[in-house]
Amino acid sequence: MDASNTGFKRILVATDFSQFSNAALSQAVWVARQDGAKVVVAHAIDSRDVREDLLEHIPADSTAQDEINHKATERLDEFLASLAPSSVNIVSHLTWGYPWQEIARIAGEHKVDVITMGTVGRSGVKGVLLGNTAERILDTCDCSILTIKPDDYVSPISKATWPLHP
Repeated sequence: MDASNTGFKRILVATDFSQFSNAALSQAVWVARQDGAKVVVAHAIDSRDVREDLLEHIPADSTAQDEINHKATERLDEFLASLAPSSVNIVSHLTWGYPWQEIARIAGEHKVDVITMGTVGRSGVKGVLLGNTAERILDTCDCSILTIKPDDYVSPISKATWPLHP
């Protein structure tokens, strides 16, 4: 496999609309341009993250889920419009559920070759390198995963030194 062709035909970008998701989408678009790949962008709404005070602003003739779907769809459309060139085949998914489960499900449905996503390494457990969502996806999906980490990311594990064997 040469550098101009990764062999990826379907790339999933898992987004939470963060700057790291933006970087993940940029990387996916770059790879898609090299290979003519399809990009699937997925955002999962985790109902545990919906604040109670948000529900107070829902119009009386609308359900909370309808309003949240509408706002999330707007954000997803803005996210794609600001970052993704029209020359790349992009499909988007907005879904409800645990993000790691929904990303794994969508990856399986689309038979993706690689998932790109941001990570902030929020887990406080010593020895865990990725955030909870990225870690669970790594354990759940068969495809490769490209994670984008912040510049100030500090791993809880010391970096290996080369050569690895004395």
